[in-house]
Amino acid sequence: MSPPFRKKVKIEDAYKLGAKESAVLILLYEKDAEPYLVLTERTIYDGKHSGQISLPGGKKDFTDINIEHTALRETYEEIGIHSNALVVLGELSHLYIPVSNFIVFPFVAKFIGIPSFIKEEKEVNQILEVNLNELLNEKNVGEKEFYYKESDIRFNAPTYNVNGVVVWGATAMILSEFLEIVKK
Repeated sequence: MSPPFRKKVKIEDAYKLGAKESAVLILLYEKDAEPYLVLTERTIYDGKHSGQISLPGGKKDFTDINIEHTALRETYEEIGIHSNALVVLGELSHLYIPVSNFIVFPFVAKFIGIPSFIKEEKEVNQILEVNLNELLNEKNVGEKEFYYKESDIRFNAPTYNVNGVVVWGATAMILSEFLEIVKK
C-alpha cells in the first residue's frame, strides 16, 4: 500500500530530522456477529492531513506515560472510547510520515461489546464503522491519482475503497500490515 516513490526512512534518521512521535489505534469490535474497526474522516483545516481518512490517534503529549498511552488517550479524545473498555492486543510496525514529519506507532485493541462513539467536533468530521471483511475483500483494493499542490506532483497510490471512501497513504499502509496478520 506504499506509494511508488516513498522512501524507507530508518527511525533513527527520522529522529535526526526532528520527527515527532504519534500513535494510532486499530479499534476492533463485533457488530451483528461481524468484525468491525473504526476509521475517522478528519475535519477540513489548514494542514497536511486535512479531510483524510485516518485511524483514531495523534501526537504524543508530555503527559503520556508511553506511546501506547498516546494511542489510548487520543482514541478517547477523538471518538469517546475510554481505555478502561479496551484490551490492547499488540503493536504494529512504526511508520515515518515525511509530509508531516511524524513517526506513527500503531496499536491494535479490542472493545468488548458494541461501542457508543462520541466524536470530537474540531478534529473528526465523521466516524466510519468498517466491516473487516470489506477490507479483506480484494475487490476493494485499487489505485487512485493524487495531486500535491505544494510540490505540483501527480502520482498514483494504492488504496482501499470502503464505505464510499478512499483510504490511502499511512493509514492504508498500517491497515495492510494488520490485514496480513489477520489473514494468517
